[in-house]
Amino acid sequence: MERQDHIGEIFESIKGMQKAVPSPFLFEQITQRISKGEKMQLKISPFMKWGLAAVVLIILSLNVLSVAKSNTIASEENIVSYFNTIKTYNY
Repeated sequence: MERQDHIGEIFESIKGMQKAVPSPFLFEQITQRISKGEKMQLKISPFMKWGLAAVVLIILSLNVLSVAKSNTIASEENIVSYFNTIKTYNY
């Protein structure tokens, strides 16, 4: 019974709703923009631009640091000793 009451409340809440009515000139505005060839421009705030630049800078610096770190670890002796431990099989 509680479920039926809940469903009834939901139906009661939508009784006063009306269909959305667009602006009467909306279709004309859209067709004019299409015929003119206007493109929508994405507006990005300066805060977003600086934030994106900071993220890119951080990612690039982390990549450079990881490559530099791996170069110091993977010295020539480590590489030679690694390949000496690999077993090869002739079939």
